[in-house]
Amino acid sequence: MASILNEVWFTSSTYQASTIPGYITVLDLSTNTLHELNGTSKPIINPNEAYYFDGKVWIATYPASANETYNGGIISVDPRTLEVETVVNSYFGLPFNFPDDVFWTAKGNDRYLFFTDPFYGFIPYPNNFKTPQLPVGVWRWDPQENLLLPVISRNEIHPNGIRVSPDMKSLYVTDSTPTFLTQTPYSPPIGPAAENWLGPYIYKYDLDEGMFPVNRRVFGLVREGIADGIHVDDDGNVWTAESEGVVVRDPKGRVIGLFNAAYFQGEVAAASGIPIANFALAGDTLVIFGVSSLRTVKLGKAVVSADSVIVN
Repeated sequence: MASILNEVWFTSSTYQASTIPGYITVLDLSTNTLHELNGTSKPIINPNEAYYFDGKVWIATYPASANETYNGGIISVDPRTLEVETVVNSYFGLPFNFPDDVFWTAKGNDRYLFFTDPFYGFIPYPNNFKTPQLPVGVWRWDPQENLLLPVISRNEIHPNGIRVSPDMKSLYVTDSTPTFLTQTPYSPPIGPAAENWLGPYIYKYDLDEGMFPVNRRVFGLVREGIADGIHVDDDGNVWTAESEGVVVRDPKGRVIGLFNAAYFQGEVAAASGIPIANFALAGDTLVIFGVSSLRTVKLGKAVVSADSVIVN
C-alpha cells in the first residue's frame, strides 16, 4: 500500500503470527530504506492488508488465537500523526472471521468502505483458531448512514482480494478456498472434494446506483494457485499476485504481462508453489513482496498517479 508520504507499508506474514506478533514495515521510496512502524497511538494487532485513502491508511486486521480476546476488524492510521482508530470490529457483537482486504470507493460526495472476510484463521493458528460465528463474504460500511451490511455472500464466492475500477463502476474480487491452501505445492482438490471447490477465479461485478455489487461474471482464471493480492492501475488494468508471479490483465480480462515468480522468489520457492502474496503499485514502481525478500521494479511509466482516485 502506497501513501502520500512516498512510502509503502506492508505487513508481516500471517503464517508466522503464532510465534511472532504481526507488525508493519515501511519502505521509504525516496531513500530505499526500511523501518518498522512504531509509535502508534495504540498497538496495531494482527495487521493484514491495507489501503490508502483520504489521508489515512485503512488496515484489515484478523482475530487473535482462540484463547485471546482480540477479534479483528478494520482500523485506520493517520501516517503523519500515527493516530489509530477502530472503524468496525463486529456485526452486532459477532466477530468477523479473518478480515483480509479493504478499499474505499465513492459516488458523488458519498464514500463506501468494502472489505473481504474469508476464513483463514487456521493459517496463523492451525490448532487454536477462533470458531467462526459469521459466514464468509464481502461487507460494505456506509459512513453516511453508519450502516454495515454484507453485500456478497458465501453462496457466491470465498473472497480474498478486492479492488475497484478507476471509474468506480466495477468491483473485482479474487476467489479462493481454504481447501488447498495448506498443501505444498498448492494444488486444486481432486475427487469428491473438487465438487465443493469454488475455484481460483477473479470475478467482476457492476456497482449499481446504490453502490451495491451486482451482475457477477468471471473476469479471469488463475493458471497456478490462487490470486491473492489485487490492484488496479489508472488505465483499468488489473494486477494480481499469483503462484506464477504478478499477472497483469487488461480491462477485458486479457493477460498482457507477467512478472515471473521464479525471478523474484528464487527457483526453490517458486517450485514450491507458494504464491507471491502481495505487491504495491507506487507511481512508476512495482514493489513485490516475495517469500523472503522485497524487490522494486522500475516500470516504463507511472501506472498509478499521486492524485489517483484509487491510490493503492
